[in-house]
Amino acid sequence: MKKLAVIVTAMVILGGFKASALDSSPLQISLIAPVQMIPKDIDITGLKINLVYGYNEYVCGLDVGVIGSACKADSLMVNLLNHSFDEVTGMRVAGFNILGASNGWDIGLINYNRTSMTGLQIGAINVVEQAIGVQIGAINVAQVMDGVQIGLVNVITTGGLPFFPIINMSF
Repeated sequence: MKKLAVIVTAMVILGGFKASALDSSPLQISLIAPVQMIPKDIDITGLKINLVYGYNEYVCGLDVGVIGSACKADSLMVNLLNHSFDEVTGMRVAGFNILGASNGWDIGLINYNRTSMTGLQIGAINVVEQAIGVQIGAINVAQVMDGVQIGLVNVITTGGLPFFPIINMSF
C-alpha cells in the first residue's frame, strides 16, 4: 500500500509541471487514466507504462502494462489488453487486442479489428471486417479478405469460399 501511495504522489507532483505546454513526452506512467503523469492529449514518444489502465491520443514507442489504450499508435504494445480507437501500426502482443484498424502484427488470444487489418494476425480467434494479409488461428473470420486464412475454422463472408477448414483464401 505504501508503494502505491508513493507512485500516486509522484504522479501528482510530476503531473503538476506544465505538461500541457509540451507537444510530447518521452515517458508516461498511468495508474488509471486520467490519473497519469501526462495528460491524455499530449503525445507519448518513448515509454508508456500502464500500471492498470493508460490512455493517450497518440503513442510512438513502447506501450507496456495491464491495459494500454490509444487513439493512434506507432508502437510495440505489450499489455494484457491492447485497445485503439483509430489506427495502430507496429506490433501488438496481448491476451486481447481490440483495435480499430491495424497495420503490422496482432498477436493475442483474441484479435478483434472493428475495421481493417493489413499484415498478420495470430491468435486463437481472429475477427476482422476487411483483411489484407494472413490470419492464423483456430477460428478466423473476415468479411472481406485479400489473403490467406490458416486454421480449423476459416470464414470469409464476402468473396471466395464462405467457409473452408485448414486453409481458405481470397484475392
